[in-house]
Amino acid sequence: MGGQFHFDPTTYLELVTDEVPAYRRLQETVEDATVGLDVDRVLDLGTRTGETARAVLARHPRAGLVGLDESDDMLAVARDTSPRSRSTISTQRARPICSGASRARCGWVDASCSATSWCPSTPADAITPLDPEYDRPRPLRAQLDWLRDAGFTVEVIWTERDLAVVAADRPS
Repeated sequence: MGGQFHFDPTTYLELVTDEVPAYRRLQETVEDATVGLDVDRVLDLGTRTGETARAVLARHPRAGLVGLDESDDMLAVARDTSPRSRSTISTQRARPICSGASRARCGWVDASCSATSWCPSTPADAITPLDPEYDRPRPLRAQLDWLRDAGFTVEVIWTERDLAVVAADRPS
């Protein structure tokens, strides 16, 4: 996607907290959603600078990390701030990465248990800035249906305007 916007890792956190007022609550909810789980590995799609991964790994210090993002600059920050012997932080572009998992909490960060940006039915609730050439949010119901079609049971844990935290479990 030629016109894709890549965030500047040095200003990303300030930018996202300014543009997404509920960002901190979103992060806290993702972290809290993992309480009580026996977590061996964390998959962070669109890991950016690793904010979500660091929060979840703080709750699960023995867990490994697979952090994927399209931006090498963002991943460099994630690597520097999340040094773990059991971690893989790498560039990922549009190919399947999550097959064969028997039990997982899954989700997305931004237009991708994590978080998702979705198309609300009330236009005034669409507050997360999106790049129309890159971001393709869908209604939350459609995203939940995709997970159900893949064999997951889903639970919407939290929503605020165009943000949601979804827990998905695929029983063994």
